[in-house]
Amino acid sequence: FSTNADAAIFPDKMLEYMDTVEIDGQKGIPLNEVLYETEVKTVKSKTFDIIGTQGEKITVAGTDMNRGILVVQRDGSTGVFWDKSTGYKNINNLLRIRLVPTGQLAEAKVKEGKSTDVRQSGGSNFAIPDEDTKLTITGDGITNTIYLSMKDLKGMQGGYTEQCFSTVNNYPTRNFAVGKGVSISYLLEKAGIKSGARSIQIEASDGYKALLTRDQLLGKRYRYPGFLSGSTANPVEVKSMLAWAFGEGKSMSKATEGELRLVIGQQGLHDVNTAVSVQMVSKITVSTKDTGSWNKAAAIVANGQITLNHDALDQVKLYYTLDGTEPNQFSQVYNPSTTYFQPDLIKPIPVNGSGFLKVKAIGYGKRDSEVLTYAY
Repeated sequence: FSTNADAAIFPDKMLEYMDTVEIDGQKGIPLNEVLYETEVKTVKSKTFDIIGTQGEKITVAGTDMNRGILVVQRDGSTGVFWDKSTGYKNINNLLRIRLVPTGQLAEAKVKEGKSTDVRQSGGSNFAIPDEDTKLTITGDGITNTIYLSMKDLKGMQGGYTEQCFSTVNNYPTRNFAVGKGVSISYLLEKAGIKSGARSIQIEASDGYKALLTRDQLLGKRYRYPGFLSGSTANPVEVKSMLAWAFGEGKSMSKATEGELRLVIGQQGLHDVNTAVSVQMVSKITVSTKDTGSWNKAAAIVANGQITLNHDALDQVKLYYTLDGTEPNQFSQVYNPSTTYFQPDLIKPIPVNGSGFLKVKAIGYGKRDSEVLTYAY
């Protein structure tokens, strides 16, 4: 195949001296490294067409070229395979990788009748990445991939918000935090979130990722003013946001500008919302994939005590009741800390006589588990 500069590429030869990575069982060379090898400069700020021999074509932002690989297949043909979270389709027989001129990309978007959200500063298009792009919103769960600079984000007056949050980490340490930024729901509306969107991945520029279900990110969440003393009284609803200014405490004057950070509220006192508070956010991927539910917990009784187990104990909280009621995020929690912070806080549950223990696993990235009912 060739690049748009008509440089012929021989992948089998490149494999002899270039590093490879594996994606979904396929091993190949990252596309950004292929382009650098052919002396294509500033890949991240460009946009490329990936064209197959059967006429198929996908348009890809340069910031995503490290998420796809060039693979030499058994029959000698060359294919392009993508990390599934990108939402791009694989191409089995590659013909060419072509640089898309900025003007041509904008014209194509208009001809296709796609939304062309105009930047509030200037008149350029959210569909075109450039060297100032700070945030990419993509995936098969939205209508349009959009690219936003910090100037774009700060210009979105309709989505601007200043909020105070109650926060807890896995230690667990409780605190308050403040943020200034733009609401996530506003951003996803700009990208045309689909009714079939099910999960949303937040990714940092260093590769750290957090996965949430749609309801976990966009559903109702709260600040609990009295949570330092264990009270859930008078909760205040807060919106999930991307903050460009953040600080600890209750005063908005504590918020200092920095990299983008996801900040969300809580659903209960033990909701470890800092676990998904990704810093240096650079990408949001919206997917139609259903991530499923967490597995049920398991219970063992011995010597008047019940020990609970779960195959993802450090990723979920196990909420339980002993009075026959259904557990929820306001019930007692079995594992207030993790096995790597304060394992001594994870203690067996003392019981007397007979009864029914009910347990539900709740954690980010999947729906709540089915309730375990355990007779003792």
